Amino acid sequence: MAILIVLIGTGAAVGSQSSAAPGRQAALPVLSISDAATLQFQTGNSTLSFKVALSAPSTLPVTVDYATREGDTHTLGAQAAGVPEDFLAAAGTLTFAPGEVTKTIDVTVVPEPGVLNEADEYMGVDMAHATNALLDRFQAVGTIHYTRNPRPGDVNIQTGGKQGQCVKTTTSSTCEPVSGLHQLKISDVQYVNPGTGAVLIQSVAGKGSFSGTPFKLHEAKLGKTKRPLLVLTLIGGKFGICVSKATVADSRSPAAFDKKKKPVRRLWGHGRGRFQTRGRYSAGTVRGTTWETLDRCDGTVTVVRTGVVDVYDFVLKKHVRVPAGSSYLASPSQKP
Repeated sequence: MAILIVLIGTGAAVGSQSSAAPGRQAALPVLSISDAATLQFQTGNSTLSFKVALSAPSTLPVTVDYATREGDTHTLGAQAAGVPEDFLAAAGTLTFAPGEVTKTIDVTVVPEPGVLNEADEYMGVDMAHATNALLDRFQAVGTIHYTRNPRPGDVNIQTGGKQGQCVKTTTSSTCEPVSGLHQLKISDVQYVNPGTGAVLIQSVAGKGSFSGTPFKLHEAKLGKTKRPLLVLTLIGGKFGICVSKATVADSRSPAAFDKKKKPVRRLWGHGRGRFQTRGRYSAGTVRGTTWETLDRCDGTVTVVRTGVVDVYDFVLKKHVRVPAGSSYLASPSQKP
């Protein structure tokens, strides 16, 4: 277990200054800084926010200098966070106007793409040279928790091992081949094409492998807890084959029946987390599942191999829980 040692000092210990006479020092407000913690993602910056508080409002402006410090194992007893690979150095002066009692020191934490696992890292913020106030707690510890996930609103897209995967973004003129790890904003992704293989999708919602038809991405909220949900909407497919000029007799033939059940587009998924695949007539929300969503001429079929899928039928406007080994057809021929 890492042991954190935080020095607690007084105004005299750090050279705290004040324009007040020595006999009135006890009436001065006291400044303290609080520790902070944040996640370090594979994509996108995050922020360590250190709260600095006055014990009481002052009738005079209060200032205090601050500066970030790379963590070191001697004072923090743990792995040091460095500049600029973990955070960006910051320094300056906080000014409290008369009546103000709180300020914030924000430190930018930068992403570490491609890292699979890393222990917590630590950095520090030091305060000194206070005016019109005394310093009480003048050092704070910033804890950086690494996560393999991209931050909310971002996504990792990686090839599943075969050729043909590509990603079309708002800044690309074509569907660019997936090579290695692509870290993108979900809002910038127009569609993902698994080609002949599979793509690995990772977000704060979870991680999964998907193959089949191209799909769009967007991030939504799930339930009252507002947990992130990554939605994969099937796109493409030639549904013109569903419009037949055959006679009534022909439409009842075995060949016509098989045509109705032939998938126009399909998406296979296997993963853990909060994903939803959305077809023409239903959407399936999964819970650690292997499942398929197939858009056919006769409707959208959800096939569950492992786990459980919560299917929402757009036609009947109802939820259906589909367990492993079962399937569900949402059909436009049904009546609500």
